[in-house]
Amino acid sequence: MLIFDCPERDVSAHEKFKSKLLKKPHPKDVKFEELMAFLEREGFILDRSKGSHFIFERDNESICIPRRNPVKAAYIEELADIISKL
Repeated sequence: MLIFDCPERDVSAHEKFKSKLLKKPHPKDVKFEELMAFLEREGFILDRSKGSHFIFERDNESICIPRRNPVKAAYIEELADIISKL
C-alpha cells in the first residue's frame, strides 16, 4: 500500500477554516459557534457580551459579532480584514 504526501493532509482544520473565511466572495454559511472557536484559536479574547452581541479583542483590534446563524457576510468581511492585518 502506497501513501502519497498530500498537501491537504498537512493543513489543519483551523487553516482550512481560515482560508475559507479569507476567500472572496466571503462565505455565507458560517455558524456562530464555529466562528467563536476559530477566534479563540486565533488568540482573540471574548471581552464582553451584551444581549446577542459578542465583542472579541486581540492586539488592540476588536470586532463585534451578533450571535446568529449563519453569521452575516459583512461580519465575516470585517473579520477577514482584521486577520489579514495581523
